[in-house]
Order: sequence, then C-alpha cells, then structure tokens
Amino acid sequence: MSLALQEMTRRFEADEAGRLRLAWEKRMADALAAGQREAGAIPPPIPHSSDYWHREDGDDCQIYSPNPAMDLAETEHDFLSYAAEETGQSTTDEKQQEIAARRAEIEAQSHEIAERLETVGVSAYRQTPFGIWQYAIHSRTFSKVPAFRRICLLPYVAWMLRGPMVSALEYFLDKHPFCRFWTFTSGKRVPIRIPANGPAEPLLRQRIAYLNRKISQLNALPFMKRAGLEIVFRSDEFGTPETNENGDLKSDAGSIERDADGIVWLHVHAHCVVYPKKGFIPPKQWADVLHRVKAFWGDHWDEGGGILTARECCKYVTKPGEMLKLTPAELGEIYRQTRRMKLVQPLGALKAEIAERAAAGKMLRPRNAGNGEGRIYEVAPNHNKQRRRTTAQKDLEAGQKFDAKEAGDFFRIIARSAPSFCGAGLKECRVTIMSAILPDEARVRAHPDVARLIAATEDAWQAGLYIRVHTCTPTVGARPPPDTQSQRLLAEIIAR
Repeated sequence: MSLALQEMTRRFEADEAGRLRLAWEKRMADALAAGQREAGAIPPPIPHSSDYWHREDGDDCQIYSPNPAMDLAETEHDFLSYAAEETGQSTTDEKQQEIAARRAEIEAQSHEIAERLETVGVSAYRQTPFGIWQYAIHSRTFSKVPAFRRICLLPYVAWMLRGPMVSALEYFLDKHPFCRFWTFTSGKRVPIRIPANGPAEPLLRQRIAYLNRKISQLNALPFMKRAGLEIVFRSDEFGTPETNENGDLKSDAGSIERDADGIVWLHVHAHCVVYPKKGFIPPKQWADVLHRVKAFWGDHWDEGGGILTARECCKYVTKPGEMLKLTPAELGEIYRQTRRMKLVQPLGALKAEIAERAAAGKMLRPRNAGNGEGRIYEVAPNHNKQRRRTTAQKDLEAGQKFDAKEAGDFFRIIARSAPSFCGAGLKECRVTIMSAILPDEARVRAHPDVARLIAATEDAWQAGLYIRVHTCTPTVGARPPPDTQSQRLLAEIIAR
C-alpha cells in the first residue's frame, strides 16, 4: 500500500509541476540570478521542478526530497489511525446549533470591530490576493477563513489563538491538580481619552506593563521560591471584574464602564495560574504565603481557590459584546496602546513544557474521555510539522512565490485538522487550503494528503452517519453519494 501511495503522490505532483513549471522556473531563475549578481558569482543551473516535493506548514512553503513516504510514514500512520478513531462521533442537534451560532456571532462581531478600526486608519484585514479555505472532507463543504490581521481585540482572532493555549493549560492542570487561581488588580481604573490633537498619553500601555512587571517580581520573591510556588500563566483583561455574593472576584471579564462625561474607564487586571511544585501545602504555611502576597501586592487581589476548567483562566480581554459599545476612535486608541503587548502568556514550567513539545515536533491531541468527563489530551507527533529547510532549499523557495494571476487555480494544502464537529453533527477532519480562488473540489479530493485521509476515515464516517440517522433528527439535507475516487485510484495503481 505504501508503494501505491507513493505512486499516487508522484502522479499528482507531476501534474501540478507540469501546469506551473514555466512560471515557477522563470520566477526562480530571476530570484537566483539577482542574488548571484549581487554576490559577484555566476548563477548555478536551475534544477528541474519535478526534483522537489512540496509540503506546507502554515503560511511557510517548504521543499523536500521526493521520498516523503519514507520520512513521514510513522507520523502519517499515527495521524490516520487517530482520525479514523475520532471520525463519526456524534453530538446532539442542540449542541451543534449552539456551536454554529457561537461561531457566527464571534465572526460577525469581529467584522464589525474590524470595520470600525479601518475607519480610523488601522488595517484590520490582510492585504493579500490569496485566501484561506477550510474543507470538510465528508460533509463536503467549503468555508472561507476571514482574512483578519493578528489583532487580539478581534474576538475571532483571540478565539483562534487561545485554542492551543487552553489545550496546553488543560493538559498541565490534569497533571498538577493542586494549581490555584489568583486574580491581581492594578489599582484605579485607566481612562481612554481621545485628544483633539496629537497622540494620547499611553496610560493603558503603562498600566499593563506595570501589572505584568509586578507579577514577575512576585514570582521571583524568596518566600514564593521557599514555598515551591510559581506563577505559570497570566491573562490580562480590561473589563470591570465581577464579584459573587461573598464579594469574591469571578473569573469572567466584566463590563466596560463609561462615566457621565462619556469617557471609557478600563479596569486592568490579570488572572493567573499558580503551580505548587511541592504539591499540597499545609494550611499554616499556606496562610503565611497569602499574608506575604497581600503585604507585597498592596492593591486588591483574590485567591480564587482550585481551578475547575482551564477556560476560566484564559478569557478575552473583555466581553466581545462590550467591545461593540466602543467608538472607532476608542477602539483605535486601545489597539495602538496594546499593540505588540503579550496579554496572554505562559510562564515558567508551562512555558518550558510548551517549548519542549515544539522542539520535539510534538503536539497535544484531544480524545473523548469516554466516561462523561469531557476530553483528555495526549502527546503525539505533529502531523503538520515538517523537517527544517536547508539554506539551499530556502534559496530555491524564493523562486516559487506566485501572485494570484500566475497561480490561477493552483492551491496548497497547508494543514489537516483533527476531527471536529463541522456542521453535520458528526466529527470529521477538515483540510486548510491556500488558494486565490475557491478550490476545485475534485482536485482537492485527489490530492494525496486528502485522498489518504478520506480513505482512512470513510468507514467510520458512514458508521456514524448510519447511527445518527437512526437515532437523531437529521440536521442536513441530502448528502452527495459517498466519494470513492481515492479508492479507485489506489485500486488502479495496485492493479498495474
């Protein structure tokens, strides 16, 4: 089977190379010649485009030798086995509708905020002729990913970025159940004033920097080290912290306040996860620690106890709905004062753990716990991460950059996701595609990375669909007939 898949890969890549060879070689020759002329050397011969095999990780194109099946066989087998196990799991109609409604709401709010930012000179959308699409391989639907810039004031961007952070935090908390939830305030509220002329005084930026620096100083104090305590996660927020009936701070980011003069006031505070390296701390020693923290901090702070879920520690900077109450000028000022600041950050042991996984080419993968307790995480090879490029490969890549007109209907598979609920009430994998136009579905399904995934998960999808049809109210219309293109291609190759 592996030989058949290798042949399938070569056939597909040969077809792509044939269509793009002229444009690719011309652009590569121009780039290499310019570099060699600057160095005073003679340009080297241009390698044939079919001598390279293309895989992508995120937005970075990478070029490798034509033996991917040998190098990636173990990782690929692991991912396909996992995808087959998770595909076809069902959820209720109500839950599926809730997921879809929440996503639509966040996207709509983000577009509204982005449009307001654009009116005050802040570019909120990426200026690129290429788009990013997600394709659900079994329900066979395309959805275009909004081209937002990496602005964390946009709820959609914050939602996408905090996903891996929440996963890392959940995995850490599962291993260290004695972690505590602390909330630190920074003093009086900070006004957002819009001056008639010139830039506003960066009060918000100064306050965030002060808060984060003070948390780092607390982390380094001798009594924290003696107690074996370390702050391993910090999430900054701007809303007014809400309290329960006992006056204790809640984890939720509260509302933005506006005074009688119409000036917005932000309450800068941070939610932190405290990791007790020694495990359980006796009550007497714990009381001494809390007393020392209170004496050091000065401003109000709260010891929130144990942590039920990681999501309560990693929130938006304020409620998305509250952001819509701000004017374009106020949004623009908050953006300028928080630009390039790390509002959510892992620290200490958690940061080291995340870095260690990344260096080893590993990732966290969710699984259904199967006992009604939600999901658990396991460390697995990162199927979307490829080998590091050599200097020569980076040079060759410079000649492979196309604009939209040259690329035409060319597309790239830049990621394959773990199974999730995509709209049909069943878990299925999605592939992320970069393309200047809506990709042709037949060509996407014929791509070897996609065809392998379809072939590995088709039986699980059909089994889940059968169970759902007989136990749940259908949530989608008539589905296209099962796709067997990948199976036919494999059968033809094997028959030869």
